[in-house]
Amino acid sequence: MRLNIDCVRDILLCIENIIEPRQYAFFHDTDLLEDTKFLYLNEADMPKPSSYQNELLAKYPNKELIYHLNYCVKANLIELLEDSTPTTIIVNDLTPKGHDFIENIRYDSVFEKTKQICKDLGVKSLSSFVAVAENVTSEIIKSYFISS
Repeated sequence: MRLNIDCVRDILLCIENIIEPRQYAFFHDTDLLEDTKFLYLNEADMPKPSSYQNELLAKYPNKELIYHLNYCVKANLIELLEDSTPTTIIVNDLTPKGHDFIENIRYDSVFEKTKQICKDLGVKSLSSFVAVAENVTSEIIKSYFISS
């Protein structure tokens, strides 16, 4: 599956809004739950996606969402609780790298400019996107001081 930076950003923004001390974000692999529903005594016992997961599922198929959640873990953007299972991903928090990344691309104008530069340069990796976002942010800061 190709990296979808929009999906990564939406996941990080979602998690940032949910997480508090002792408040975790739960994401259920709805496809895997459907395949294993026979393990539950009745359908009411099956975990259901939260409203925030449903908002993401309205934009991205389950397979893409789960792939990018796992990608965010491997890229050290989010940290999971050890209680996570194949059907339920429990996010403890954004990592410092995840916080830095989302702060650099929080605003649509910066995010869109970063995406355009990456497209123009033909770079598609997360590390390249992070580097471009940092440079875009630095240039915005520099231009602020020059114009002041």
